[in-house]
Amino acid sequence: MTGDGFGWVACSPSLERRRWLRLAAAGCAAVAVVLTIAVVADLTSLRLIGLALASGGVFVALRCARAAEPAGELRLDAAGVFWWRQAGQSHPERLAPVGLSRWLVMFDGTGGRRCIWRDSLSAAHWRL
Repeated sequence: MTGDGFGWVACSPSLERRRWLRLAAAGCAAVAVVLTIAVVADLTSLRLIGLALASGGVFVALRCARAAEPAGELRLDAAGVFWWRQAGQSHPERLAPVGLSRWLVMFDGTGGRRCIWRDSLSAAHWRL
């Protein structure tokens, strides 16, 4: 590739990510309801532990779904290195790709794992 690479591409928070997390919360809630009925019918420690885990899963999935995903910009330079910067940031963070699927690209950076969902980018910029 020649030139300066690709310019900065705006990334918005993903609605698809939020939908999957809500689906996970609904699944955990369904399991929690079934386990609650089972605990009421026959109180055993194994069912209580399962109920606690399912309830915790609901809490974690809903908390993740409500967490604000930072909007930012993604860039691929001429050397093939990915860069990320959040809105208002002047110093970009270097990213290393670690996972790729039809819906999601995962990167590791100094700020931790960064996931770019396909609905975060415009259709013109998302290609596989």
